[in-house]
Order: sequence, then structure tokens, then C-alpha cells
Amino acid sequence: MEITLEQMALQLLGLPASSRALLAEKLIESLDEIEESEVEHLWVKEAEKRLQAVIVGKSTTRPAETVIREARENLNEGAGRRMKKQKSFDAVEMKNRIQKKIADEFRSIPEAEARKIQMQRVEKNPLIGEVLRKVRKHTSAATNK
Repeated sequence: MEITLEQMALQLLGLPASSRALLAEKLIESLDEIEESEVEHLWVKEAEKRLQAVIVGKSTTRPAETVIREARENLNEGAGRRMKKQKSFDAVEMKNRIQKKIADEFRSIPEAEARKIQMQRVEKNPLIGEVLRKVRKHTSAATNK
């Protein structure tokens, strides 16, 4: 049975971060092995594809002056900063939402009791609880030396 690219990607994403970093480095290095003539050939194919898209009406062209002017305006608005990519997921917004939810939940509970309940939840969490147990074990072993 042949594995699809998506299946392979899912398996590879399950590797530890260090292994994924090594794999990414090797993949990037492999891109450098493409011959200059192959790169030129790929650019010609891309140009032909884009031209065909314009001819059949799937794409439109814009004057170079307009594109350059807009690019300069965008760069000036960013005051030298890189233009931010539109996010599909905002981790900071999610963190703020979770913190507000927790604060609302524990608002009427004394702080010591709230911390106790929160620690119990952390300990029961299959991922975070395991990390906490390992940290405690490591800390305990280091303290007993």
C-alpha cells in the first residue's frame, strides 16, 4: 500500500522537535541540489502557467507601477517592520480568553482553595500531569542528593 504525502506528513509531525528540525534541514539542503537549468525550467513552466491563467481569464494583470507603489506604501506603513501575515489562529487571544474564563470561575473562591483546585486539574490532565510528575521526580531526586 502506497503512503500519501498527507499520511507521511502526519507521521513526521509526530516526531520529536529535534528530529523534525533535522529532517527540515535535510529537506532544505536537498533543494540546493537542484541544478540551475532545472530551476530555470521550473520558472519557465510557472511563467507559462501564469500566462495561461491570464489568457483564460482566471487571473488579471496589474500595471507594474501600481504594484511597486503599493508595495512601497505598505513598507512605509510598517516603518521598516515586516508586514504581518494574517493569522488563522491567535495564541495570545486564546490565552487571554482562557485566563478570563479561569478568573471568572474562581472569582468567588478563596485563593488557596482556587490554587488547590487548579493543581488537581493539572495533575489529572494526561499531558500536563505527566510533565508535572516528571518535573517533581527530577526535582525530588536533585534535592535528595
